[in-house]
Amino acid sequence: MENTGEVKVKSLYKCLKILECFTAKTPDLGITEIAKKLDLNKSNVFNMISTLVAAGYVEKNPTTDHYRLSLKMLEFSYVITSRIEYQAIVMQIMQRLSNELNHAVLFGVMHGTQVLYLYNTYPKSISNDYLVRSLMGEKAPLYCTSLGKAILSALPKEEVSVHLDDHLVPFTKTTLTSVEELMRDLKLSASRGYSVDNSEHEQGIRCIGVPVRARDGRLIGGMCVSGPVQHIPDDDIERLARNLISASFEIRNRT
Repeated sequence: MENTGEVKVKSLYKCLKILECFTAKTPDLGITEIAKKLDLNKSNVFNMISTLVAAGYVEKNPTTDHYRLSLKMLEFSYVITSRIEYQAIVMQIMQRLSNELNHAVLFGVMHGTQVLYLYNTYPKSISNDYLVRSLMGEKAPLYCTSLGKAILSALPKEEVSVHLDDHLVPFTKTTLTSVEELMRDLKLSASRGYSVDNSEHEQGIRCIGVPVRARDGRLIGGMCVSGPVQHIPDDDIERLARNLISASFEIRNRT
């Protein structure tokens, strides 16, 4: 188990690590799976899960007999997103952009070596072959997402390495897995004002991202357009990028 600071209450720390095991990809987990993930004794995991169930943060899935996060966890989500600076302005601009471009638009912030997706908006009418799942609350590596690369490209060069994983894992055949290659890509992104994810994180998905700043110049996150490759052809990238850049300037001017 990763320890990034002093742990004074070990049982509490372990309970929190158990909560982190539940993700969009693994929403239901059994005791054995959790114990294996965290290298813990199964009886200890059972006791801690039982405590989390009693507190209302975890519940048992009656269909699978596994455990999952309860809806009570949503209360924390609402508390966090409601305190994010400029939420209403960002969401308003994103929704308008979605409608104008007929694409999904996402906003996220840097969270260590990952991007944490906070908001996503969709056009009012969207075709069945263009369904993009909600990424709100999900995390992804900075180095292989357009939103993440847009944020990295806006950082001073000496800070970039701090926010990279030790090993750049290939998610697809187009993932950039060498630091040198990534740095060249970030340099290009910085010079043109936008980054591109050519199916580097998810096969068949293309994204164009831009950094987003507040009026005082602070980097507050990144915004991207996302969709199937067939809906974002090469010859449309610059048009979408121009619209994103314009929207990012609007956010900056209104904050």
